[in-house]
Amino acid sequence: MTSETTLFADDPHMFFPGPVDVPDDAMAAQLRPLFGHRSGRMDELFGAVQQRLRKVFCTDSRVYLLACSGSGLQEAAIRNCVRMPHTGAKVLVLVCGGFSQRWHDVAAGCGRTVVRHELPWFEAFTPDVVAAAVDQVNADGNLDAVCLVHNETSTGVMHNLAGISEAIRSTAPNALFLVDAVSSLAGTEIRCDDWHLDICLTSSQKALAVPPGLAVGAVSDRVLERAAEVEGRGWYFDFLNLEAYLARGTTPATPAIPLVQSLLIQLDRILEEGLEARWERHRHLRDLTRRWAVDRGFSLCVPDEHASVTVTTLAGPRGWDLTAMNQRLAAAGMAVGSGYGKEKGKSFRIGHLGELRADDLQRLFAVIQSGTA
Repeated sequence: MTSETTLFADDPHMFFPGPVDVPDDAMAAQLRPLFGHRSGRMDELFGAVQQRLRKVFCTDSRVYLLACSGSGLQEAAIRNCVRMPHTGAKVLVLVCGGFSQRWHDVAAGCGRTVVRHELPWFEAFTPDVVAAAVDQVNADGNLDAVCLVHNETSTGVMHNLAGISEAIRSTAPNALFLVDAVSSLAGTEIRCDDWHLDICLTSSQKALAVPPGLAVGAVSDRVLERAAEVEGRGWYFDFLNLEAYLARGTTPATPAIPLVQSLLIQLDRILEEGLEARWERHRHLRDLTRRWAVDRGFSLCVPDEHASVTVTTLAGPRGWDLTAMNQRLAAAGMAVGSGYGKEKGKSFRIGHLGELRADDLQRLFAVIQSGTA
């Protein structure tokens, strides 16, 4: 199933941090005839997807599936895990890039009391830094949750998830640990149960290699206990509502059936490849990209110890013409990610995630190099 000659009718061309190229069979699955979302066929599909998602998330707990982007599950996490300000509750958001900034804005938009701990872009949170921040914010014992973007897609920084989780649990045992793994899950090792992640959320269009439109998240028992104490959870994102329907093998609202059919194809592909093998393939693509970049005179924006497994951010050598490079790539039917936010025009990002292989990256590198002397 993972043969390089059968995944795509044409060579992969989107080297973004997402969305990524989707294998032909997963794309074609969306064209299958529709059926009722309250039918036995949907129950069977939902059950098959749920079983496989738990394996990919490395959890024995539940995994919720929603028709939205990962940002929707960021909001769901806040609405279910953080009590209203009149209770004295707070949420600590660890900010070091564009998408951790978004989670801060989501929490503030939900009317919660938000404490922001910020590092400069391209720097990573370490367990010691997080422990100190948590200890300070939790001085009154009212820290409800800590939010971290595991793989900051805007910069290419990946955090020590297991170490940070342990630091939080040791410092504030009652605080829930909420993890955005949008651009990392299914591309690098994440063990939700072993690492005590209370929420771990992702989107379909990243390392899962499914078209955009689905968000999935593993949710712990501790989260459901907290949710029962939280006012104003809403309806669509109410985890207790999702849990009640999950017990019946379905969802509260109409699911995106074509995307769920595509997801099933990809989950089978991921499990057939094997999680450890998939994680190793992504590490190899990361290392290949970084070696090539250094050899060609590009600057690595993130040091080795915090380098993302799924996206590499680079700055060109002096005089490098980024516009000309993008024009060459476009002519070859390829594209990389531009610098995100304040990095736009200063750097670019190569996404090496999903079903890409080393040969795909070599084709990309050849086009980029064609503009050098």
